[in-house]
Amino acid sequence: MLRTIKFIFFAIVLIYIQILLMPHLAIASAIPNIIIGFVIFLALYSNINLALTISFFTGLAYDLMYPSTLGLNTMLFLLICLIVSKTHQSINKERIVAVLFSLFIINIIYWLIIVIFRAMDMGVLASLFSGLLWAAVYNTIITLIVIYFFVLLEKVRIYVGN
Repeated sequence: MLRTIKFIFFAIVLIYIQILLMPHLAIASAIPNIIIGFVIFLALYSNINLALTISFFTGLAYDLMYPSTLGLNTMLFLLICLIVSKTHQSINKERIVAVLFSLFIINIIYWLIIVIFRAMDMGVLASLFSGLLWAAVYNTIITLIVIYFFVLLEKVRIYVGN
C-alpha cells in the first residue's frame, strides 16, 4: 500500500516536472519525456496491474495538456508498459548495449506515433493521405479492369485454322 502511494506521488510530481520544466530543456524543439522512463520503471518493478493503472492515469493527466491528441499518450504509455512487462525478461540487462537498444526502440515507436498524429492534426499529412486514397481507388479500378480482361481472355479461345 505504501509503495502504491509512493508510485502515485512520483507520477504526480513527474507530470508537473514534465509540463513545467521539460519544455525549457528542449533541443531542436524535441522535448524530453521523463514519463516514459517512469512507465518503464513501473513495468519492471511493480506488478502489471499497478503499473497499468498508474500508467493509465499518468497518461490521462498528461494528455489533458494536449487536447488535440487526447488519449494518445495514455494509449502509448499503456502500450509501453505492456511491451516492457512482457519482454523485459528476454533482454540481457547486464549488457548495456541491449538495454540502450531496447530503450531506443521504445522511444522511436513513441515519437514516431506522436509525430504522425501531430502532423495529421496540423493538416500536414492531409494532402498526402488524400493522394494515397486517390491512388488506392484508381489502382483498384485499374486492377479490376485488368483482372476481368484476363478472365475474358481465358474464356475466349482463338483458333488458328489450317
